[in-house]
Amino acid sequence: MGKRDDNDRAQRGELGSYLDGMVAVEAPVPEPETTPPPASGVVSRLLSALDGTFAIRAALRSDAALGVLRSTPGAGKSAEALDFVEDHVQSDEARAIYFVPRHDLGEQVERELAERRVSSTRPVGVPRVRMPLIDGQGDAPACQHVEAAELATLAGVHVRQELCIECPHREAYQGTEGSECPAYAAGSTKAPVAVLQHALLAPTLQKHTDLLAAPDDKDRPARLVVVDELPAIAVHTALDGAAVQWERSRLGAEMREDARERLEPALFAVLRAVEAKAPGGASLRAILAREGAPSTVEAELDALRAVEAASLWRDNLPARLARRTLAPATREAAVAQLAAVARFSGLLGAIVDAAHAPDRPVLRVDEGGAAFLTTAARWTRKIGPYIAAGGKVRLLDATAPVVALRAVLGAGLEVSAVEVEDAPGVARRFLVWSHGARGRHTIEGRILVDELRGPLRRLAELVKERGARSIGILTHKPLADALRAWLATPPGTPAPPWAPEELVALAADGVGFRVGHYGAQRGLNTWASCDLLATVGDPWPNLGAVQAEAAALG
Repeated sequence: MGKRDDNDRAQRGELGSYLDGMVAVEAPVPEPETTPPPASGVVSRLLSALDGTFAIRAALRSDAALGVLRSTPGAGKSAEALDFVEDHVQSDEARAIYFVPRHDLGEQVERELAERRVSSTRPVGVPRVRMPLIDGQGDAPACQHVEAAELATLAGVHVRQELCIECPHREAYQGTEGSECPAYAAGSTKAPVAVLQHALLAPTLQKHTDLLAAPDDKDRPARLVVVDELPAIAVHTALDGAAVQWERSRLGAEMREDARERLEPALFAVLRAVEAKAPGGASLRAILAREGAPSTVEAELDALRAVEAASLWRDNLPARLARRTLAPATREAAVAQLAAVARFSGLLGAIVDAAHAPDRPVLRVDEGGAAFLTTAARWTRKIGPYIAAGGKVRLLDATAPVVALRAVLGAGLEVSAVEVEDAPGVARRFLVWSHGARGRHTIEGRILVDELRGPLRRLAELVKERGARSIGILTHKPLADALRAWLATPPGTPAPPWAPEELVALAADGVGFRVGHYGAQRGLNTWASCDLLATVGDPWPNLGAVQAEAAALG
């Protein structure tokens, strides 16, 4: 048994005055150094809010074709980026594309652009389908085809052109014939700014690279791309079930023959390497070399690089499946088939991505024996051609991993780091709690009631002390889910046992709580208006996955 601390002894009743058997030790937060040590790349001295704004503005308007902007959360990089986009589109009828991680941020960007009198749309894919929709059968919280739309996007389908155009509710919005769905109406591509989600970054870069090389009269190219919060730089693709899915697609003659001939040798080589328990860290070249001569390996790699994941299937199979999800009689089976096609498209696309960096470690085997392909995300290799064709890209992220970005994007990446002082009135508090680690207050997706009441009571005391009325909470997913479920219950519902009376009283008094969880938030603009932000527990990275990503990124 490990050494017991005061919290452990208090839980056993050996101490008398602790809150629910636990009390936090409050540690002072040291004043920031005048020149903080660099995190990854050059970090400037702490700036005032005004000087920070000028620095952000200058970084965005730099002559560099590719730039990453790191700045203190809340320093205003998103607001300045929107001003930058406004300036861009007002010159020579230029176009821009603004990428965000989630649909709610897409809606927020649209509103803020509208306040600047800039027209914007969200013309394709996932961000456009999460709209309130009422069909003839009653209310639905969002487009009832959102699952199919998300899967179709992963399989390379243009949702508006292939799915929405066939939707029976498109011209019967709210059950009224002739009333067009506002989500579809907002999908026009004529506005100067398109607001899209990260899932569409790679295909959009490819499309506008082609347009810059050969413009047409129907669709003008966008010469500026802004990515607010970084998408994943590396992708882990599971290999389980791949052999079965491959056999199913082969028997069903669903895949294009030329794609099959190019992909099959590499897929089988990877699966045989996993079956033979090849060690993690093998590169695609090493995997292929286990079975073929060097000349054969090079020929296979060349063939793989010529394949695009979106063009794998015969007769536009993903789009056909997406349209079948619209009919109640075929919806369930079509969604299941579309999910398999989307997953398999991702796996085959990962093999193609690995072929573009064949000497980097790609095979990962976790502690449980599950095998993955870990590759650099596809968008990282689509940026170079887009810039070469005349485009400009700005990446915005408070914690951008500059070393990793330089490894995959090249030395031409311009790095701007703008660290800003806290505004007057901002106070930081650090509470040391022995149950702060995920393993001490959650287990296997469940929260531990006794270990949480004390920390949540201390949080409630801080809220009262600061007079806060809007609280942002970032914590582990089990606790975040429990908080969301509790806060969504009708008034008068008994509080769960892990919620102390002080926290319950705050909720009853109208204090607002906005909850996020680790792993799903790199930035949350909806917290901008909160009076107090609290993190409960420490994030816990998957070290094996992180090491595999570092190796795959070089």
